[in-house]
Amino acid sequence: MTPEAFSESLEHCGIPHGARVLAAVSGGADSLCLLWLLCAVRDSYPLQVECAHAEHGLRGADSLEDMAFVQAVCRKWNIPCHTKHLEVPLHGELGGTEEAARTLRYAFLRETAAKTECCCILTAHHRRDQAETVLMRAARGTDLKGLCAMRAREGDLARPLLDCEPEELRALLALHGIAWREDETNRDTAYARNRVRLRILPELEKVAPGAERALCRLAAAAARDEDFFDTELRKAGLSSPVMLADGAALPTAALMRAHPAIASRALARLLAFAGCTASAQLIGEILSAMREECPKEALNLPGKGRLYPGKRLTCAVFPHRPIPSFRIVPGLNETAFGRFLLRRADQGEIGDGRSAQAIPETLVGSLTVGARAAGETMIPFGKRSPCELRKLISDAGIEPAVRRSVPVVRAEGEALWLAGIRPSERCRTYGVGNWMLEYEGPVMPSSDRGPADHK
Repeated sequence: MTPEAFSESLEHCGIPHGARVLAAVSGGADSLCLLWLLCAVRDSYPLQVECAHAEHGLRGADSLEDMAFVQAVCRKWNIPCHTKHLEVPLHGELGGTEEAARTLRYAFLRETAAKTECCCILTAHHRRDQAETVLMRAARGTDLKGLCAMRAREGDLARPLLDCEPEELRALLALHGIAWREDETNRDTAYARNRVRLRILPELEKVAPGAERALCRLAAAAARDEDFFDTELRKAGLSSPVMLADGAALPTAALMRAHPAIASRALARLLAFAGCTASAQLIGEILSAMREECPKEALNLPGKGRLYPGKRLTCAVFPHRPIPSFRIVPGLNETAFGRFLLRRADQGEIGDGRSAQAIPETLVGSLTVGARAAGETMIPFGKRSPCELRKLISDAGIEPAVRRSVPVVRAEGEALWLAGIRPSERCRTYGVGNWMLEYEGPVMPSSDRGPADHK
């Protein structure tokens, strides 16, 4: 890998010229080579380079020496260095040691990138890492998306060395007389990835020479096909699940019309948006259940979730999750229920009672939005007697799985407006000093019944 070739790889990763980037550096050969290459091109590309090093609290003095080594290299190469002690053993709730270390490390990297205003995080994953990932995922029964493994650019992560062999990176450091640190745990076969790297891949190469490169080609082919499926998902209207206050939803009709290859990907995306880890086996079970003549009312999901295949929406929800309340202030308000824009009303403007509602000026200072409370009531606009919100929501045709996501706008602690459904009598105004509250969110009645006339 020459500096010129590395510059081309940076462009392939979508790194803009003049950008500030954060390099994740452990002190090992791969990440140190990444940092050296960044230094080699930072003037010509150009780039502003910063470094982040996570000390996991797993290897005692050796781990602390790794951190000191990275700090010394950064001082020598004039690179800002950000470090953090993570104390992985204290976070058993995050899973096994490997998973906890990864979760904490990436949280630190993203926190540092945000603080330093870096456009992305660069990691030193290379071709062998890619082959190992493909092999491990295939062994666990992944789908085509899982076989894509790592991409050169995924969101805020960039991997400019993904097409390089690790021997090439070490040779480059040796050529320039640059020392690196060796982590003895990389030889510990108690870790699954190490067993794949040290035992399985070498044996596979004996059986099928070139297996490592072939696995990487498989990942590239899978990524190509997944890009095609992403296009088909957009055409089918299934690419972007609707966010609910306690999960996410997709249109059921579109799911049922879609080819199983499209529907399965849409369901995987739905569960991911809802915050649920899903296996290919679970997706297959959900798809089979949805296509039965008499589907179950709900299916269990990991993490105490439920999947409801409703007539209008298929929802992945987590009823145990608490839903917070949000204060509404003038301007745009982003909430778990959707967006609310509070602005001055035009003369004579009252709204339609569903997507927009006039609010008396005297109530604007106390506006909040939250979920329905048990037994909560309001007097619907045009009525004289209070009615339970539960009944109003049901009468509006809102599907059961979406009912926790119905926004209840309150003023002075009392229900003022069921956004998306109808307002209360307290919204009655006389066209003087009014404000307008506009709502954009997932709650839309499945019937054609509109709000009560409140003109």
